[in-house]
Amino acid sequence: MALSQIERLKMLRLACRRGNSETESLLMAYWQNLFAMAEESGLNETRLTQFERLLQVNDQDLMQWCLRPDTAPDEWQPMLEAIRAAYRNASESNVWPAP
Repeated sequence: MALSQIERLKMLRLACRRGNSETESLLMAYWQNLFAMAEESGLNETRLTQFERLLQVNDQDLMQWCLRPDTAPDEWQPMLEAIRAAYRNASESNVWPAP
């Protein structure tokens, strides 16, 4: 039996937990957006799969890519911009995901 998007996202929430709190904050802001989309109207399967793949990248590379997107591989550029935007929106509205 295949997992639903909500179930997959709940599992990915644990993968967002990192040793680096800055990276974790970036990822959790984006995760929260994905979860809201999945609950509301469903989520693009490609986006979810790509996020799963991104979570396999080590913390140092991921943080570097978020701070300096020009250093990231081209395939990750759109998602990294979305992660940065989610973080900016969360910090501007003081809406943070629960730890």
